[in-house]
Amino acid sequence: MGFLTFCVVAVAFTGLVSGAGVLPDSVEAAEGDTVMFTISLPPTQTPFTAITWSFGTKSIITSSAGGNYTSPEFGDRITLFISTGSLELRNVALTDTGEYRVNIIPADGAAITGITTLNIYERVSNVRVTVSSSDLVEFISSVTLSCSASGSSLSFLWLNGSDEVTASDRVSLTDGNLTISTVRRSDQGPFRCQVSNPVSNSSSETAELSISYGPDDVILETSPQIDDYEEGSDVLLSCSADSRPAAHFQWLFNGELLSFTGAQLELVKIQMNQSGNYSCQAFNNKTLRYTTSEPGLISVLKRIMNISVESSSNEPMEGSSVNISCDASGSISIRKWLINGQELKPSENIVFYEQKRVLSFKVLNRTDSGTYVCEISNSINSETVSYSLHVNYGPENVQISGPKEIQEDKTFKLSCFCDSVPTANYTWIKNGTILAQSSEYTKESAASSDSGQYICKATNEITKKTVQASHTVLVTGIDFFFNHIKKSFFILAHLMKPEACGAVEVKPSVNPVTVGQSVTLSLSPPASLNSGSWAVGEALILTWTRLGDQDQVAVYPNHLGRASIDANRALTLSSLSVNDSGVYTMKSTDPELTASVSLIVLEPISNVTLSASDSALIEHTSAAVALCSISSGSSVSLAWFNSSSEVTASDRVRLTEGNSTLTIVKVNRYDRGPFTCSAFNPVSNATSNPVNFTIYYGPDNMNLTLGSHTVGSNVTAVCSVESHPPAQMQWVFKEQLLNTTGSELELYHVTEGQSGSYSCFAFNNETNLSHNVTGYLEIKDAKSGSGQPDRALWFLCLKIWAVVTSLTFSNI
Repeated sequence: MGFLTFCVVAVAFTGLVSGAGVLPDSVEAAEGDTVMFTISLPPTQTPFTAITWSFGTKSIITSSAGGNYTSPEFGDRITLFISTGSLELRNVALTDTGEYRVNIIPADGAAITGITTLNIYERVSNVRVTVSSSDLVEFISSVTLSCSASGSSLSFLWLNGSDEVTASDRVSLTDGNLTISTVRRSDQGPFRCQVSNPVSNSSSETAELSISYGPDDVILETSPQIDDYEEGSDVLLSCSADSRPAAHFQWLFNGELLSFTGAQLELVKIQMNQSGNYSCQAFNNKTLRYTTSEPGLISVLKRIMNISVESSSNEPMEGSSVNISCDASGSISIRKWLINGQELKPSENIVFYEQKRVLSFKVLNRTDSGTYVCEISNSINSETVSYSLHVNYGPENVQISGPKEIQEDKTFKLSCFCDSVPTANYTWIKNGTILAQSSEYTKESAASSDSGQYICKATNEITKKTVQASHTVLVTGIDFFFNHIKKSFFILAHLMKPEACGAVEVKPSVNPVTVGQSVTLSLSPPASLNSGSWAVGEALILTWTRLGDQDQVAVYPNHLGRASIDANRALTLSSLSVNDSGVYTMKSTDPELTASVSLIVLEPISNVTLSASDSALIEHTSAAVALCSISSGSSVSLAWFNSSSEVTASDRVRLTEGNSTLTIVKVNRYDRGPFTCSAFNPVSNATSNPVNFTIYYGPDNMNLTLGSHTVGSNVTAVCSVESHPPAQMQWVFKEQLLNTTGSELELYHVTEGQSGSYSCFAFNNETNLSHNVTGYLEIKDAKSGSGQPDRALWFLCLKIWAVVTSLTFSNI
């Protein structure tokens, strides 16, 4: 077949000279225009012998020496330019479309042939755009814009504003139609359709789409913007959202719907019980979507007022313990204790209780005296109060100054001083007789009878301690007798001087002590004490007196049956209660000796319970509150745990009311627990029951698996999402809601018509949030493309045959 074809072509061109470039390959013109077929030949000095123009198989005009012959069909529409062979054709019509041929025979050469194609087009007009739907919803609706126009061989171009619209996974362009699947707000336009052909172009009027979207970007703002608001002030909350049409707003407080609507919520003269999480919910009545803002915490505080300080002892003594309490009315955020302008820190001797409400000194020292400042503050204001701590101690280091020897008739003065707060009371004694009650003793005109030992007793009225010192004075004459007496007196005085009693201290068998237990207060080192007493604070416990070989012991009513002493004067107390805490003092009168110790009795912790205000919470919106309580226990400290990790304060976590209240602001899905509360004091500890929170979250982190499949196969589309409780799921294909619910969509024996965008919508009925994801499913025909090479070869042969036939006919 191919050989025969080429043979025919060779025969057809025999005797002809084809003038390359004699005519252009094609000429385009609009209907009604004038067309000039211009011959491109070099100038010649002699006229052409013959010129013939034809249209298809029809003759248009023949010019030769014998004259011109014009076809009647073209007579009034053509002009032949004999000198160049060019032809003018006027008022062209669509029927003039086709192939034009010129044959020129020069006077001195072979015949020249030129061929061109004339294409006549109808001008573009009446360009219009129509829209399939005027009420569209973002991510749900699809729309088709159709462009129509008058004219021929039309080409269509769509513009969105000044940008050309091109095909994509959401946009398809077919036969002048623009189809947008799952519209976006950016698809509003304005759209124009631009229609053109080789001879003209025209544009439509603009068309804009009305697309309802949102609400998105819901933002809650407060005015004024501060961390905490004083009770009684006014707060304005404003809500905004990106939405078309404009969103409707409603307000929530701690997740509960309020009766207020509108873009603003005004809280007038706000109260403490209005503290909490506020959020606004935006609703679009076209998209039927709800979106809730991030919650905003409104914290209402009372101004700090009526600050006061109180001590557990009005007359604190060195070696005892004391608690200084600081209280105020209002919302207390921070307590500080300061001395000399510096914040007081915990130490071995200084302990804080109840969020620094109580400053406790385990064992007071005289160096602890000073002015202590308690500062209580919140973000609204701060107040301070001072407390002057005077530690009472002594007397100690009693010393006497004065002469040791003086002549008769002279005056001498003895001075007594010691370390003591408050200042000690002094008593001068000689030979059992009180001489004076002041720090100084003066004797005028001394006589020999004034010789002897002078005792100064120093007594502290607060500590009830008495310490003495002695000083010997010798009054002398001028003869040997008195000198001898002087020496004898000093020997006698030396022999009569009492032995000093060493220091003794009290050592408890256990400290602190648990309520109900017993304790023994022993003296170290043991001492032989003939008479004395044990007291707690100012209250006597018992007294003893040794008479011969027997001890007479008297127990006071408050301690009958609970107090006893042994031969070493160690005190044993049984069935102790918290009220037995205090400073225990042993005071001996024979010899004179005093020692004391501070004893603490603590109640053991029991029945630690944990309760939650609301165990069902919404992520990023709700606040979780848990309360820890105990049935009994004293000096208790609390600690919180999430599983095995300790919970500490942060920007989201607040520990208040002495750590008994745990508040988690804007919970997240990892705040589920279990939470426990541990209580402890120096003698016991206990842990509460665990509490778990139910956190509702999602839907989010969606993923859709589709892929590419062949016709006739079975397809399972899987949609995954993070949500609690599990999200309710629906499927959409080409804007149509499918009957399938759940995370899987199963399609059996699929066809090419099932190709397209599939959307999975998830909704959480607790968080009232929704989310969606879209994917493209491609269905291919496994046999597509077979047989195409044969058809292409067949069409090529047809085209060659048509050309050969045309050339052969023109040579006949």
